[in-house]
Amino acid sequence: MRTQNDEAKLHSDIMAESGAKEASVNKLTEKQAVKGDALASNSGHPATAKWYDRRDSVFVEFCVEDSKDVQVKFDGTKFDFSCVSGTDNIKHQNTVDLFEEIDPKGSKHRRTDRSVLCCLRKAEAGKSWPRLTKDKTKNNWLSVDFTNWRDWEDDSEEDLSSFDKFSEMMNRMGNEDVDEEMSMFRAFFYMMAQCLGALAGAAVLYGVTPNNMRGNLALNTLQPGIGLGMATTMEVFLTMQLVICVFAVTDERRNGRMGSAALAIGFSVLMGHLLGMFYTGAGMNPARSFAPAVMVRNFVNHWVYWVGPMIGGGMGALVYDFMLFPRMRGLSERLATLKGIQPPESDGHQETRGEPIELKTQAL
Repeated sequence: MRTQNDEAKLHSDIMAESGAKEASVNKLTEKQAVKGDALASNSGHPATAKWYDRRDSVFVEFCVEDSKDVQVKFDGTKFDFSCVSGTDNIKHQNTVDLFEEIDPKGSKHRRTDRSVLCCLRKAEAGKSWPRLTKDKTKNNWLSVDFTNWRDWEDDSEEDLSSFDKFSEMMNRMGNEDVDEEMSMFRAFFYMMAQCLGALAGAAVLYGVTPNNMRGNLALNTLQPGIGLGMATTMEVFLTMQLVICVFAVTDERRNGRMGSAALAIGFSVLMGHLLGMFYTGAGMNPARSFAPAVMVRNFVNHWVYWVGPMIGGGMGALVYDFMLFPRMRGLSERLATLKGIQPPESDGHQETRGEPIELKTQAL
């Protein structure tokens, strides 16, 4: 018969063997996890994308900002996408097994500063794709672009030609970011249009307002005791905060932005007027100050309402574009934007850029 000591020793041996097996399993699991992380690091993280279906083509937009080394390979039943983005050179790689076959020769892609748009030409035109991938499993990096999604059964528009028109339009503008950047020539006519519009509005107000209520048409003037230097500085500050606000809430590169852009800009204008009304009347826009001055023929210290906003607007653009949310661009690309010509870079592959300052990549 076994003694009590023998049973205790047997129990101790069993526990030791069980502990050794558990430690071995944990070590193996840890090695597999490290190996998986290494493979993920080498292959790259999937880039976030959104897609929509049209009659002859499927559009896929990869939301990668300031991408470099963009590679897109179209195959009959799949396509591969890879790039490097950000100052940290984050690698992205996506391999998509498609729902149906595509025409590799008829498929194209177009790179912008905030994304890479791919147009996949369907091998069988007119056939609807209920999903992008062959597998029904939901991919965390892929979503439907409901903004551009529509029922196209009765639409005769050729999508690939639309894609070509889209590319041609951006080339003609001289830069992909047509919403935020424009040539000096085009900017001049924008300013002229604003001034003419302000004059038209002021003239209508002048004509419909009775003489005893007309006053000076809310002409911006310096308040008593405010010097020219203080007034100019105030206009610089007010315009700079407004310009930065407009850039921040309308920049489509900022995928993490939330809320109403119009409401944010409205609060910025309100804050500017609540502060500036006690100093300069809060001009912030030369056209707004110019029109009443013309109608009542009063140009005393009027230059303050041009110099201040122009300096403030320029400073706001520089602060946002180089510090708060910079673009990785060289001098040649920025000069091309000002001239309104095509930046010197090839389609889908980027020339060597200048040293980036910083890039805050937004979580998608």
